[in-house]
Amino acid sequence: LVGQGKERALQRVIYEPWRDITALDGKTNAWEVEVKEGPCRVGVDLQVVRGAWSRPGRAYHSAQARLLESFDTLAPYLEDPKNDLDTLVVGTGKAGWTHVGVTQELRSVAEDAREGGRCAVYTATSTLSGAGGWSCVGKVFDPPLDLSWHKGIGFWLRGDGQGGKFKLQLRDGEGATDYYIDNDYEGWRYHQLPRPEKDPIDYSRVRYLAFYYNGLPGKTTVTCAIDDVKALAELDEIAVGNPRLEVDGKALAWSVTLRDGQALSYLPGQATRLTGGGAARGTTLPSPTTLTLPPGRYSVRFTTPEPLTGVSRVRLTLQPEERLPIE
Repeated sequence: LVGQGKERALQRVIYEPWRDITALDGKTNAWEVEVKEGPCRVGVDLQVVRGAWSRPGRAYHSAQARLLESFDTLAPYLEDPKNDLDTLVVGTGKAGWTHVGVTQELRSVAEDAREGGRCAVYTATSTLSGAGGWSCVGKVFDPPLDLSWHKGIGFWLRGDGQGGKFKLQLRDGEGATDYYIDNDYEGWRYHQLPRPEKDPIDYSRVRYLAFYYNGLPGKTTVTCAIDDVKALAELDEIAVGNPRLEVDGKALAWSVTLRDGQALSYLPGQATRLTGGGAARGTTLPSPTTLTLPPGRYSVRFTTPEPLTGVSRVRLTLQPEERLPIE
């Protein structure tokens, strides 16, 4: 609905598909749009996907972050005689490190590592008829680690989308801190796991690091990869600063930093709306100069001055001249 009073009309809007942009690599952030009916004015919808990291920030790469596991060797998991974690693992149908009817394998590989030279590939196969299978691998810190200073855990996880939950666990020998991640996506994603508000364990004597699959789907093999687990001295923030869309070399840009869960919506001729993620209701931003395109194919590129830490979901909207007056 555009216009006021007797000038009000229904404006036809063509919504282009959403695109998830994870890197400014000339691939996910570059595409083409075809204007079939023109001229069309160009609008933009931009969302910072809540809780979706595209890469680690400064805290993960800081010298103050402590590397808990690089997976360069699996000896602590497979060969350490002091590794008694299996005696602490609790679950229905327990048979050592897994549920009865579940087998598992942990490998260190060089292919497709995100940090350093190697990553772990963790596979579990459930022969059960239904969901509920689980598995566990882990190692011992001897002597125990003092992580009383840490603010959270950061690591890479490559999902295969086969279901179930991946769990990272820290233990002090008596209790546990559990972090769950749904295996509902494919490919690598960075995860930042904030320290719970109330400490479940004594972080001054962390003795175990463990990885689990919970709720394994029946008759299914799940394979995820894990890379460089770190204890973080500070937490990074998902943010997209000063977003810019270039369409056929012409810019639509905003001087704003979008936080986790916030969205920007721009329709030509109107103020840009900012919503979600704590933005006050009715917040608006200055809009760029209206961009109008005749029929044709155009290159589109999304950029920001700094590398992305969050996944940006973007779509263009096209407004042809067609309007339906309201009587």
